[in-house]
Amino acid sequence: MTPDNAVINEWRERKDMTLAVKERVEHQIRALNIEIMPGHDPDVDQQQRLDYLQFELGQLQQAFDEAEQNYLTNSSGLDQPERGQDNG
Repeated sequence: MTPDNAVINEWRERKDMTLAVKERVEHQIRALNIEIMPGHDPDVDQQQRLDYLQFELGQLQQAFDEAEQNYLTNSSGLDQPERGQDNG
């Protein structure tokens, strides 16, 4: 039994959206690291923002991994015949 295309599309969209948000958070972390003067420790506000963004990035990475795994799992059987059927 092959998965419904709607399920596959839903996981693909979820994976793509999670990746987009993850990339945006990574950009915010890079921008914040640029804002912190070289050779200086971040101030309290900067450190709190860094901690929050790194936590959020970890959560997004987990969500992305889950969505990607579900997408790959559901889409892997698309080109294969169902069990008990042959191609000829």
